[in-house]
Amino acid sequence: MSSDLLAGSVWRLTGPDGFDEVVADNGDLDVDKTDGVVNVGGLEFGEYTLVEETAPVGYVLDSTPRVFTVTEETAVVDLGQITNDQQPGVPVGPDGDEHLVTTGTDVLWPLGAVGLALGLVGVTLLAMKARKRMS
Repeated sequence: MSSDLLAGSVWRLTGPDGFDEVVADNGDLDVDKTDGVVNVGGLEFGEYTLVEETAPVGYVLDSTPRVFTVTEETAVVDLGQITNDQQPGVPVGPDGDEHLVTTGTDVLWPLGAVGLALGLVGVTLLAMKARKRMS
């Protein structure tokens, strides 16, 4: 297994006799609870189509239909590793969560705090000056 497996994909699996199921990574129909590995068991013989409906967070959907057949001879079908390209400009952290890029916020909030403090000092000085005039 690769350490680059991406959790969170959702797939539509269609097959014989109107078989139509949504299979989520680590969902009820996924018998392999490894993040990024989808394994559906107990399929009847016949031709199936697997299509990604939701890509992992921060990655581009690959809606390529993957057709495979389950027979007595091919009761286990391995579609191999399916890759998703990362969305441009959407950094993804090691936890698989999307991390939005913001610019300047680390610098701006202290400046805003200093500005607020200076504003409060200015208001206080004006209030003190106004009290002196009244006395």
